[in-house]
Amino acid sequence: MADEKRLKAKEAKRRNAIDVFKRMDLFLAGYVPEQHQREVAPRLDRLEKVWEIFEIVQDECEELDDAEESVKTNLELRGQVEALYFRVKAGLIAKMPAKPPAPANPGPSSAPVAPSPLANVKLPTISLPEFDGDFNTWLTFHDTFLSMIHSSTEISQVQKFHYLRAALKGEAANAIQSITITANNYAVAWDTLVNRYSNMAILRKKHIRALLKYPKIPHNNVDALHKVVDEFQRHTKVLEQLGEPVAQFCSILIELLED
Repeated sequence: MADEKRLKAKEAKRRNAIDVFKRMDLFLAGYVPEQHQREVAPRLDRLEKVWEIFEIVQDECEELDDAEESVKTNLELRGQVEALYFRVKAGLIAKMPAKPPAPANPGPSSAPVAPSPLANVKLPTISLPEFDGDFNTWLTFHDTFLSMIHSSTEISQVQKFHYLRAALKGEAANAIQSITITANNYAVAWDTLVNRYSNMAILRKKHIRALLKYPKIPHNNVDALHKVVDEFQRHTKVLEQLGEPVAQFCSILIELLED
């Protein structure tokens, strides 16, 4: 009975934390720079504090209720809230005002430097890639995540693990679901995915089968034709990266495309 009361209290705290994340998500949806920009920094600070509370309370809920069905439900909830947290955090960071560059200290003989024409250009935010276990999209996800997150020296191993969890869906997410988020386990999770999806034989087979299963294109349907050609080029380029001699059976591939 005591454990049941404790569990209900922890679940109430957990709901409160999730409500904070949802309200911040709504804040971003209705964000107007002129009205809300000053709120971004304090909201980001609160987000981190509430996230720490959620993780502690979530761990306690999982310890108090270890029934098989509850374990599954808690894992799903943790994944959903993690994805919400990272989405909100990324949105708030993107709306933080840019810090002005430190003023230069030119010497007495220095001439004034003309501002760059690109100084005020705001580059678009690069979205975190997603991967659901489809072998056809693995190489794109692998290379993008590798350059954005995995190879970064400014992100901790635990943060990389959180980003990885947030990027995975479906079968791919299930592959590392049982791995606890710790600094040391990030490498274990990443290697698990690489070992499963970087199977060259399976990747070749998937892309070759994709080439052999193109649907018939209706006559005079230019959009459909362009789509098929784009997909055809994508698969052949991947096959080249995998070491397949695409140039040697180019005529066969063209015949397949014309059919």
